[in-house]
Amino acid sequence: MQIQATDKLHENEKIMYMRESNHSKTNKRQSSEISINVSNFEIAKLYLIKNVPIDFNEALNSISYLCREKTGHGSQQSVYKYINTLTSVVAPFEIVKENGKKMIRRKPES
Repeated sequence: MQIQATDKLHENEKIMYMRESNHSKTNKRQSSEISINVSNFEIAKLYLIKNVPIDFNEALNSISYLCREKTGHGSQQSVYKYINTLTSVVAPFEIVKENGKKMIRRKPES
């Protein structure tokens, strides 16, 4: 029984070690994802600062392309969320309809 218990202890120690290793890899992956997200958000913000007023779809496609070129990542879904954040109530940009087109422009200063 002691031999079986010792073997089980060694087995459990190996399993716990692997979990720590996997946890470490998960943290590194999450850290990398956060870094990419921060970089891509900054790319989106700078693009809008330089190019507004601009057609919404053109901004979406252009920012997605720039993010992929600079970071290797940049889905349109993510960029869409960045644009939504940058055009929120407290953000400096807004989405308006002009001549039937969805446009992004800087909010008028009040």
